[in-house]
Amino acid sequence: MTIRAVIFDVGGVLFHQPDKSRQRCWEERLGLAVDTLGSTIWRMPISTQAEIGLASRAAVWAEVARRFSLTLTDAAILEEDYFSGSEWNVQLIDYARSLRANYTTGIITNVWPDARAAVKDWVNDEVFDDLIFSAEVGLAKPDRRIYELALDRLHVNPAEAVFIDDGQGNVEAAQAIGMQGIRFENTEQTIVEIERYLKE
Repeated sequence: MTIRAVIFDVGGVLFHQPDKSRQRCWEERLGLAVDTLGSTIWRMPISTQAEIGLASRAAVWAEVARRFSLTLTDAAILEEDYFSGSEWNVQLIDYARSLRANYTTGIITNVWPDARAAVKDWVNDEVFDDLIFSAEVGLAKPDRRIYELALDRLHVNPAEAVFIDDGQGNVEAAQAIGMQGIRFENTEQTIVEIERYLKE
């Protein structure tokens, strides 16, 4: 079936973190294994609640402070350092913008409340036809319902959509309902794979 829609994740795909040096410092300070700070924070129950809009960003960081016995001041520094070294994937965003002449484009991203305002300069309706932020819709990947919502809002069948995510489980969840799935590894690989689907 002809592809009509291309749907992207944000974190780890359109927004990534090549420099994690400050996170490494916190992992050492907190006694965490290398490259586990992010997963430790995102897998906390309150983070899961925040992803579906049932807890605030402030509540998440307050729980981080409690869990690691940090002062609120230190937790605020950790929050700043956690996102330091991040940058937008301008090449892939420009590519997504170029697709709109012939395809519909969308976003499905797991985020905490207020994320829309934080990303609006890069992720907006000038680039994408529809934006689904998990905290706004009360659903989060890999729940099949968030993919179904995106398909409904983009007016396409599952087989007519390609979904790109850096999480294998999220890609597999999309494939399970009949969507095409691409695991993001790097920008060049992702564009090549999208183009392959578009030419089939």
